[in-house]
Amino acid sequence: MVTQMHRLDPAFADADPDAYMQTVLTLLPQVLMEEISLRTLETVVILVGYLHHKSLESVPNGQFSYILPIGQARSASLLLAMAVRMLYSLGGNRYCVIHEAEGRHLRAVFWLCYGLDKDMAIRFGYPPLMKDEDCDLQLPENYVLSSSDQQFFIKPLSSQELLFPSDIRLSLIKSKVYRLLYSDYGRAQPEARRLQYIRALDQELHDLKSSFPDSCWPDLFATENARNYSFHDLSLRGVNLHLEYYFCLGKIHSAVSACSQPSPQEWSFLPSSAELFYQESRSMLLYIYGIRDFLNWHTFW
Repeated sequence: MVTQMHRLDPAFADADPDAYMQTVLTLLPQVLMEEISLRTLETVVILVGYLHHKSLESVPNGQFSYILPIGQARSASLLLAMAVRMLYSLGGNRYCVIHEAEGRHLRAVFWLCYGLDKDMAIRFGYPPLMKDEDCDLQLPENYVLSSSDQQFFIKPLSSQELLFPSDIRLSLIKSKVYRLLYSDYGRAQPEARRLQYIRALDQELHDLKSSFPDSCWPDLFATENARNYSFHDLSLRGVNLHLEYYFCLGKIHSAVSACSQPSPQEWSFLPSSAELFYQESRSMLLYIYGIRDFLNWHTFW
């Protein structure tokens, strides 16, 4: 991670971050034999973050933001399973832990793991490790408001505000999308029930987008006439959030045929979903085309 952050420093010119990570992984058995603590949990979560996100992107204010995950998903999922077990052992899945020493920090780690877990589930089809019914899902009191443009633009963040690589409100929607549409339970539902779920999830996602500042709506950027300079002030987190929105919209409406590649015949009972799915795909391509000049060579999607 350090070698990625200082990749332009001559001292790190020949550094091999993957080799360093392999060396760290050889120490993992020793970490697992130690008593479970917040420090050991953080160690495993950092490894998950490296393997899952694979790359960090520097932003002008000196902070670093994770980008769209495409890393070593299988290895990351195994490490995340360890992290979740540690997290549960420490009580991080319960809100009442905030009253204990370092409890608020533990809850922040909980939300980070929750977001990673739901992201892997919806992207790679892995059953989630964390069940919502086993977790207190009350948002942190100091979590950034959905109406704040700090989620999207490069601005200094107050030390009193909490911000994650992705919006945890979106992670909650991802959890519902997987459980209601792509899990064994969701796939077994009759078409009428699945249609009901699709409409409800589409509305929930739309409500979240509507809570964003008007100037931050992804629709403003995913047009053929969008000016390049309109992307200039967006942080990578903001870009990622826009693309995640389109991805979730596509997953919701492509669930008409969750077990196979959709065909025109399979869309027949819900033609509006077909239209929204193709519109989402087009919007995502337009968006990526619009930000092409702002992506550096080391940025992976």
